[in-house]
Amino acid sequence: MHTIKLKTEKLNTKYILSQLNSKLIGFYFLKKYAREEKTFPEIRIHELESLPIVESSNEIQSIISSVVDFIIYCKNSEDEFMDNYSNNIVSELIEQVINGCIYELYFGKEMKKAGVDILALVEKDLEAVKKLPTEKAITTLYEKWQEPKNEVRNRLLLM
Repeated sequence: MHTIKLKTEKLNTKYILSQLNSKLIGFYFLKKYAREEKTFPEIRIHELESLPIVESSNEIQSIISSVVDFIIYCKNSEDEFMDNYSNNIVSELIEQVINGCIYELYFGKEMKKAGVDILALVEKDLEAVKKLPTEKAITTLYEKWQEPKNEVRNRLLLM
């Protein structure tokens, strides 16, 4: 197990981890360091310091950290809490949403121009479930993000 200590308090740990675990940073890392690993490789300290971590407002960090909390809940829950869906399937969809949000951190202007920005939509969806118990909030978001006409879902499909 490796640990790192943040040099700044301006960034939320879960927010940084969402970027480090994103498909975008995984792709960037493999291209920059030309490693042979097929899965996400172990990152050395000097490589970690060179990764382009986007700083953003506390509001954006809070949105992404809240979604990370839902993934952690799904992965740590021993019991399946949704009928017909495993926690793993639920967390995979939530990970797609986080990846979409991470893309927007790096390519916000381009995504808005293409009409595939999702952060504001995710923020609105989170606001609607913030008073619900965690399992109910996750279930509500999963069902919403699975609807064929849902904007978050459809924008993710265009990415």
